[in-house]
Amino acid sequence: MWKAVQVITAGDPSPGQDPGQARESALMAMAQRMGQVMATGVGAAWARERGTALPGTAAAATVPQTADVLAAGIAAIRARDGAFEPATLVTFADEVFVAVSRAWASGDPSIARPVLADSLWDPLVAAHATGMIAARLGQILGAETASGTLVGAHTDERYDTVIVTFTVQLPPGIAPPMAPWREDWLLQRSLVPGGNPSALADSCPGCGASAHPDAAGNCEHCHLPIPVLTVGWLATHILSHNPVIEHQTEEMIDEARRNPAMLREMPDAMLLHLPPDTLAQLAPDIAARLRPQQGSGR
Repeated sequence: MWKAVQVITAGDPSPGQDPGQARESALMAMAQRMGQVMATGVGAAWARERGTALPGTAAAATVPQTADVLAAGIAAIRARDGAFEPATLVTFADEVFVAVSRAWASGDPSIARPVLADSLWDPLVAAHATGMIAARLGQILGAETASGTLVGAHTDERYDTVIVTFTVQLPPGIAPPMAPWREDWLLQRSLVPGGNPSALADSCPGCGASAHPDAAGNCEHCHLPIPVLTVGWLATHILSHNPVIEHQTEEMIDEARRNPAMLREMPDAMLLHLPPDTLAQLAPDIAARLRPQQGSGR
């Protein structure tokens, strides 16, 4: 995408126009257009960083953990919520990934609404509203498959937070050959409103009768266990390690290092895709202005 800017802005200037001014004008126009695309289409789907962690999320909750720290985090969540099962949550995370893929494939973002925080949901809706952009992306994104692994677990007085790392891949023929890549998905539930973080299923999954468990927690009709559901989880933030995206980001950073002034002509939708530390180094005032909009900072 960034190469497109370089190609388009390399054209001849208008008669009487300074070549440098011509390039800057073309760069500004293309940057604005790219910003619109990143904000309404590609940014919602394949940006390196999508969404934001819930306000006040502890920094330690947003990074993958060692095995010992992960085990301690799982134990801490279980101490408060005896129904928490890591394997069940990973299965749920897999279902969230499938819901998002189906939303892209079908053109119906409502499929994923119950499992996405606003910071991921709003860009998804905006992307679908563009029609043409969503249609082009839908075939590719709807074909993505992934398997998740729990790599982080954290709890405090505000949130339960887990990180599920997905190995994402595309089937042959859908897009140019691309090796599987990693995406770290942050899933969180709020503890602030209070109440039990677990809830009994409304009905027995075995016979469908209303949930009336006996003393052992089994259905009084078919005697199968009635599960206690761990509720309230939402996907809030995604960090992609797609090599194509990372390469495009590096190209954008290299261009910005050569010409820092161009950052002032770029729309926020593009600036937000630059690493925060890099932006702070090249344009501290812009970074300070955008800081409240930045993601979890991983």
